[in-house]
Amino acid sequence: MAASGIRVGVALLAFVGVFAGMIALAYGWVAIYSLWIEPGHDAAFYEDYAQRASPVIGVLASLPACWLAARWIRSRVGDASALPTALLAGALIVAMDLLTIVAMATPAQALACALAVPLKIAGGWLALRGISPLERRGPDPGRTPVPD
Repeated sequence: MAASGIRVGVALLAFVGVFAGMIALAYGWVAIYSLWIEPGHDAAFYEDYAQRASPVIGVLASLPACWLAARWIRSRVGDASALPTALLAGALIVAMDLLTIVAMATPAQALACALAVPLKIAGGWLALRGISPLERRGPDPGRTPVPD
């Protein structure tokens, strides 16, 4: 599943991992809120809270989630394939965010999703910024190594 250095399977796993992790974080926060912070209300109260809190959690978790995903990609595929693979994962994540923005019911939720996009891009960039252009291209097959 590698096309020009892109490891599609790894990119898809990172994409699914980012969204699964962020959904689990949102559910976890609402569970903590309902059990320990504001217990004793009916289900409609917590559903309303989840509608308001989930976009904020998504914005706050965007950068660390994508940073972790890009670091995971880099550890799985090495520096030569890390950038193209992470770019594919990032493109999938941004595409899903754009679809989410279009489908959102309220302008506030769409705004929160739009704010998360640059944070996700920044997270991936921060995780991959140490890769030099030579490492991105891989070794030059026509060049012989110079002995020390």
